[in-house]
Amino acid sequence: PGYRPPSNAPAPGQPVPGCWFCLSNPQLEAHLVTSIGTEMYMCVDKGAIVPQHVLLIPIEHIQCSLGLNETASIEVNKYLNALKNCFA
Repeated sequence: PGYRPPSNAPAPGQPVPGCWFCLSNPQLEAHLVTSIGTEMYMCVDKGAIVPQHVLLIPIEHIQCSLGLNETASIEVNKYLNALKNCFA
């Protein structure tokens, strides 16, 4: 059957101690954050592949984009459209 997270995994949407990307992590490199939305935030990637490389990250801890709710998916598309307009 499908993927099952380990029994000791945190509940979906809960902060994960030490996660580099969780906004609640005191170790977060906040100077890299460029925009905070309702469901997502955007930051510059420390290991950028190209100069315009950014990351769109859910505010709630979600393991992959398949776990995004509809509102978060809509916000991702808004960010992507804005980035396309900016760099087109």
